[in-house]
Amino acid sequence: MRLALFTFLAFTTVAVAKNTPTSQTAPSHEIDDEEEEVAMEEILPTSQTAAKAIDVKSYKTSTLFTTPSIIANANRFRTAVYNGNVYVVYASQGDASGFKSRRMMVAKIPLNGSGAVTHTLVGGTDPAVRGYHISGNNHKIWDVAVDRAGYIHVTGDMHTRDKMGYWRSDKPEDISSFTEIEWEDKPHGTPLRCPISQNTTFPFFWKDRKGQLFWSAMQSSSFLPFCSYDETTKLWTPLGGPGAKGGNIRLAWTSGGTRNVSNPKSKFSSSHFTPVWDSSNRLHMVIGMLDTTFCGAHPVPVGSHILYAYSDDGGKTAHRADGTLIQYPIRASSGSSANRGDIILEEMKDDPKHNWLNPGASLSLDKDDRPMISVESYSTGKHYFRLESGKWVEHPGGKGLEARSPDPKQIIDALHLPVMKHGYDKNYFRDTGELVWVSVEGSRDKATYTIHRTVFNGVKK
Repeated sequence: MRLALFTFLAFTTVAVAKNTPTSQTAPSHEIDDEEEEVAMEEILPTSQTAAKAIDVKSYKTSTLFTTPSIIANANRFRTAVYNGNVYVVYASQGDASGFKSRRMMVAKIPLNGSGAVTHTLVGGTDPAVRGYHISGNNHKIWDVAVDRAGYIHVTGDMHTRDKMGYWRSDKPEDISSFTEIEWEDKPHGTPLRCPISQNTTFPFFWKDRKGQLFWSAMQSSSFLPFCSYDETTKLWTPLGGPGAKGGNIRLAWTSGGTRNVSNPKSKFSSSHFTPVWDSSNRLHMVIGMLDTTFCGAHPVPVGSHILYAYSDDGGKTAHRADGTLIQYPIRASSGSSANRGDIILEEMKDDPKHNWLNPGASLSLDKDDRPMISVESYSTGKHYFRLESGKWVEHPGGKGLEARSPDPKQIIDALHLPVMKHGYDKNYFRDTGELVWVSVEGSRDKATYTIHRTVFNGVKK
């Protein structure tokens, strides 16, 4: 294992006061149109938590929307709050005939509690049209976002070697009709009507501090796509550079991957990517990748490198922490020195089980906008780093690290809110201190999908 010479963030833990009655620490999981109010003692951070705590005398959770649904990956993604409304994409419950009866739906839900509007993502009666119904492949997740002009974007229905699944509303803040925009075979680097991807798994929308929309995805192949959106032209621009042999523009690239023991010709490489924008809108990026090739069971959640880079121009260029320009695409050790990002942690020791790194490193900012990175080694445990005076410094156990503001996941865990994985708008929480979140409770074939709003008293931003 090699630590960066320029030597983050322990996920902050929010503790509920011990003398808080059990009946008051968690809202009921029952679906109810009535507003719930739960009295709380002050939620105190531990010594290694947020610099700005949330003081909670009480919090109030209201139900904004509820509908029959199912438990599936189609329901596992975020809400998008824009101009007083919550936008979500979800799967309807359908009937006993199976997944083809489970329509993909979009909802527009007012924050003020007035009536929600729902509509199918795809109109008509032809189930063969993409996006008409949920896929039988449960790996296919979905995401939704709203751009600065009010147009609703939906992405999903992709899993390994599938072309891009992408829809945009025909009118701003209007879910009554969407148009599918398909992959365009144009010269690499050309702005496109559709985010760049031909072999995509697990798409994500992101927003910077100014509301500009970005898109990324994990890949079954070896490159990491990242695109920015321009509302005036309605075009996506791929960010990064070409690979060694040309091809798609990619933010980062590796030649490594795992080959399935049952199919040695296959190769799987899922580079993990997390962007965070600080108060000056600088883009901080952490990338987890596997920079070597071996045979193993699929999928193998293992990486060999955790990389860092930043950008002050929305991803058009990237730099190491010391300000050195990085030549795109960003590489790990196997790449040229001009392409390498900051190597925060590298591990490729001789191990037949390849117990190296969890590629899903976390990235956060402290109160001074310094990036902090937490990464797990399967052999040596968790490592925490913070950028200090241009150098990466490791903080054993995360001691002394404080996040700029509470991570909503810790609050969700502390209050025992039954939030579906990733099912909240993190930017909205950052900007308002309110949680708008999704719960899906029931069985795989019969569940209730609910949108909640949790408002805290005494939020210190």
